Amino acid sequence: MKKFIAAFCWLLLVLLFPFCAVAQEITALGFVEDKKTFDLDGDYIRLAFVRTNAGWGPSYFFTEDTSNVTLAESKKVTSRIMKKPWQIVDADGKYFKIGSLKNGIATLNMRLGLAAYKHPSNASMKIDSLGTKRGTWVNFLLPPLVAVPSGTQIDVIPPIATNDSIKAEVKDKLVKEYLKNKKTVSICDEKTGLQIQERDALPTDVIVKAQKSYQDGVSFYEVDLSSDSACDVREDKNEFMAIKNNRVYSLQEPFTRRDWFGYGLTLFNRYVVSTKKTKDTVYVLYVSGYNQDGYALLDSDLNIKAISTWSYH
Repeated sequence: MKKFIAAFCWLLLVLLFPFCAVAQEITALGFVEDKKTFDLDGDYIRLAFVRTNAGWGPSYFFTEDTSNVTLAESKKVTSRIMKKPWQIVDADGKYFKIGSLKNGIATLNMRLGLAAYKHPSNASMKIDSLGTKRGTWVNFLLPPLVAVPSGTQIDVIPPIATNDSIKAEVKDKLVKEYLKNKKTVSICDEKTGLQIQERDALPTDVIVKAQKSYQDGVSFYEVDLSSDSACDVREDKNEFMAIKNNRVYSLQEPFTRRDWFGYGLTLFNRYVVSTKKTKDTVYVLYVSGYNQDGYALLDSDLNIKAISTWSYH
């Protein structure tokens, strides 16, 4: 009898497993893009990130061949999430239903990842005019509104108010991390402004600027060399860092691998994204560089889970 029950349970598991595997709960994050900047003839959301049982990653439009997820799998999940009804969340936390997303654009230009939606008639959506401005390769924009599938709740975790002063021990940690990789300072001719010599950067050459800090002690910083440390042209050496539990995280490495020129990272917002079965803390960054713009997503442990960027030409 025990053998029969064991065999029956095993058979049941084998039969049900495929259905359980398929019935994963998925959600996504998109951003309402500016019509004028991106030369749009309608209303579009940039579908940047998708979450499956495997965690957060880029949507199909930004998935590379080297990703752990195959392009076919990514396309299937992204197509499924687009068919769901969506909603835009304004700066006051109000949800506006917009239906499903249509005609995702996969061309490799500034329209990459855009999906059309029907804007609700007479809807007045508040934009956070005081929020972190988004510096793009084209110009500076107000923060985009975020969009999520219906059934997903997204809450902004506000940063705490801080002054510009940074504790000495915090600055020392950041500077030490920054100088792990050799940095040089140019010595310039006073008349021509051209480089005549260079030396290794010292801690006194480094400037640390605080971006945002949170109640639980997570904080973000921009670290760079002083503006007078180079001549007419200099290599881009700014780095974006974070501190959590007294540990310094340098967030530049994935972008360094892409060999961008003049790129920069800025923290847009910290969110809690919730569905019936999942609840994640994520950080969304603006990414910008020469001929490049986009978004990056960090998980609660400050791991970069997805980079969704596009070029202009």
